[in-house]
Amino acid sequence: MAAGESNILVAVRCRPLNQRELSCQHKEVVKVMDGKMVIVTDAPADDKDVLRVNRSREKRYAFDHAFDEFASQEAVSVETATNPQSPP
Repeated sequence: MAAGESNILVAVRCRPLNQRELSCQHKEVVKVMDGKMVIVTDAPADDKDVLRVNRSREKRYAFDHAFDEFASQEAVSVETATNPQSPP
């Protein structure tokens, strides 16, 4: 393996809201961007929670592959298992 190369591929697959979450009118907090980045948004801060009022509500995570709730099992398999040596 050459310097700066890795043999670990990291992928994430985000799920849709389930029936209980939908019935409680929960909001989506995870968004996949460009097939590589996942953005997680915190719930709105309570005005009384002084530690979170001025804090960013958004966290960003980068992966080799990021799949949204519409990705099929086949798509995940093709991108992650069938050709693990391909560059991300």
